[in-house]
Amino acid sequence: MRILLHVGQPKTGTSTIQGTLKKNRRALRDVGVLYPRTGLKGGGHHRLGFIAEEPGAWSPDWIPSDDLDGLASELVEEIRANPADVVVLSSEVLFHRRSPGRLVRLLQERIPDADLEVYAFLRRQDLYLEAAYSQQLKTGQTTLSRDEFLQVNLDHRRADYHHLLGRWADEVGWDRVAAEPFEPDVDAIDVVERFVGRLGVEVALAPVEWRNTRLARDAIELLRVMPPERRIGQREAMLIRDLSAWSETVEEPPSWRHFWSLEERRSILDLHAESNARLAGALNSTQERFFRGEPQDDGPPYPGLSVDRAAELARFLWDRGADARLTLRDKRRREAAS
Repeated sequence: MRILLHVGQPKTGTSTIQGTLKKNRRALRDVGVLYPRTGLKGGGHHRLGFIAEEPGAWSPDWIPSDDLDGLASELVEEIRANPADVVVLSSEVLFHRRSPGRLVRLLQERIPDADLEVYAFLRRQDLYLEAAYSQQLKTGQTTLSRDEFLQVNLDHRRADYHHLLGRWADEVGWDRVAAEPFEPDVDAIDVVERFVGRLGVEVALAPVEWRNTRLARDAIELLRVMPPERRIGQREAMLIRDLSAWSETVEEPPSWRHFWSLEERRSILDLHAESNARLAGALNSTQERFFRGEPQDDGPPYPGLSVDRAAELARFLWDRGADARLTLRDKRRREAAS
């Protein structure tokens, strides 16, 4: 039995992969692949993130705390009760865990006949950091300026992929670790198709209707200057939904998505060049470089949120809120009349 630990990286199509695997559990079982229910939070096995970390360490607030021994026993019981050639456990939460050995040892001790592999897609460092910053501004997870955010992530080596995957290699060996670049602009093969290819099976999977909420840069900037708070409740979800609806009505130059200048983005990649080369060597990559693309000058920098655009956004949000209130009022009147 193979156990494939898909550990991310965040912002590399993980939600699409997980949603597809979850939706197609029956079709996958028919070809010998088990995607366990145990440990799922949403589409991925994010509850397992606690097992791959020291007790008391920080974990995302959207993951409930667990009885770890009970969770581990339940997972092993499900795997034993559903014999399969390949078991897939997937969570991008695992990518930055500092103690992956806890999860590895648990699986090795309780399922000693399993052949454990670690697999990840990796996004070029400058693009990953920009995507992560945008996501954390959207969810209210950070209040840092772009320069502060970059420095914190560099200091904690959160984009040093040789270092991060090396933690897993310390437990299973580099020969049991595999990684591929996530470069959708230059990849001809869809990320889900590439993932299924890693499983070594042929199966037709129903696509999942999933896409991360896209916000225009002005919408992101509005969130950045709002009072700091976690945006994970129903009210906050409605705000993000409305900002997404507004974002679909505007066109912005591709260059506006960048938080750092071309020189800064090139510097980010230069800072990680040695690590990327070491990673390619450790993985026995046939490519001269792990990533094929490089930062490009694709237009003028983001000019900032103008007063006129802020007023336009405020009016749009006001109208959406008013429409929602009127719809709710009319619904209550109909219910009262009936």
